[in-house]
Amino acid sequence: MDSVFFPHFPSQLPDPPYWAAVFLSERSSQLEGYAAMDQATIDAASSIPGYLGYASLKQGDVGMFISYWQNPEAIEAWRMHGLHLRAKDLGKAQWYRRYVSQLARIESHSLGGTQTPQPLTP
Repeated sequence: MDSVFFPHFPSQLPDPPYWAAVFLSERSSQLEGYAAMDQATIDAASSIPGYLGYASLKQGDVGMFISYWQNPEAIEAWRMHGLHLRAKDLGKAQWYRRYVSQLARIESHSLGGTQTPQPLTP
């Protein structure tokens, strides 16, 4: 079994409530352009007002990407962003065998571990 790889884990968390957009996926073998688009979408999302950060993990062809947002309006701005729409089209056409996208309002969180994420400071 492959080990779980955390390419990014949030170092800071905002005070609740905030929103999470969760994307679970199984990648196909047709990944031409995937890595470049992955980085480009992260860069573009970070420019949207209300974007708070992200967490992700991968195990083999399966991945989970969670982006954090201040409010639903920020998520809607990202949902309608041209690069995001292009990435979704390519994902549906070639990069993903299957996926699910979910939105969740975060009402609370707990922090722990030896390298505890810190609350966001204003």
